[in-house]
Amino acid sequence: MRKRWVIAMIIAAVLAAVLVAGGLYGLHRVRRPHAPYPASLKVARDLAEFERRLQQAVAAGPRLALDTLGHVRYDAFEAPLWRVRRVPEGESRAHVLLTGGVHGSEPAGVESLVRFIEELAQDPDAWPGIAFDIVPLANPWGWVHNKRCNQQGYDLNRDFASFNTQEGRILRDLIAANRYDLLIEHHEDSSADGFYLYQIANGYTALCRDVIDDLRERGHPIEQNTWMVCFRTRDGVLYTPLWALRLARAGRGLSLGNYFRLTQSDRAFLFESPSRRPFEDRVAMQGAARRGLLFLRGDHWH
Repeated sequence: MRKRWVIAMIIAAVLAAVLVAGGLYGLHRVRRPHAPYPASLKVARDLAEFERRLQQAVAAGPRLALDTLGHVRYDAFEAPLWRVRRVPEGESRAHVLLTGGVHGSEPAGVESLVRFIEELAQDPDAWPGIAFDIVPLANPWGWVHNKRCNQQGYDLNRDFASFNTQEGRILRDLIAANRYDLLIEHHEDSSADGFYLYQIANGYTALCRDVIDDLRERGHPIEQNTWMVCFRTRDGVLYTPLWALRLARAGRGLSLGNYFRLTQSDRAFLFESPSRRPFEDRVAMQGAARRGLLFLRGDHWH
């Protein structure tokens, strides 16, 4: 009996080592920079029009303000990392950080956040008691050129242990300078058939289930079988445990959401809409999930 127990323990240890090694290898692969892109790369989106929409919305919103967190510079390319701030009337009960466009080839989250800013301008009394910091476009070079990485070829969402990138350092400084109660990241997945969200090492399982159920009732497809290293979605929710975040940090491949979870709050969530679906559907999924997360537990984020 004891011999069988020892053999079982050895097998379990070997399997754990394989998973850890595989996880580290996978994280290393995704954080390793792509070769820098040429300055002559074709432009896919208009940054000036994007800035115009932000300025127009903020000018119409009595509680909105637009500022610049820093500038990204690559050869002849220069762009700000904009932040839109919304200060509620009266006492602020919660401070929420919303980010999009960390991957430049994932535009639905960017558009969803711009529309959210426009909604806040039209309805200043929406979401009472919640202060928002919104960074709608964290990777302006990637968004303009429709590339996942920045001009240097770095995947920004694996840079929050090393901070090799200008964008990563700007976002790090933003988080360090504030106390946020909640982070929601907006992403897209080219391999998924439906929407899913990351529950980043927290206990808000019932909340995540409510958000997914709400999207399903609205007719949106829900992802069932997407993998991230050794973790898989369970009916639209991909739970990542705390040990995996620490492993990612040790492997120098930490994401923005994981960094936030380790350094500031356990209220960290990431949305993934399926990029193979029509654009307007993806924008609608992102907006519905964000409203659900804020509304279903609106009094809980403080």
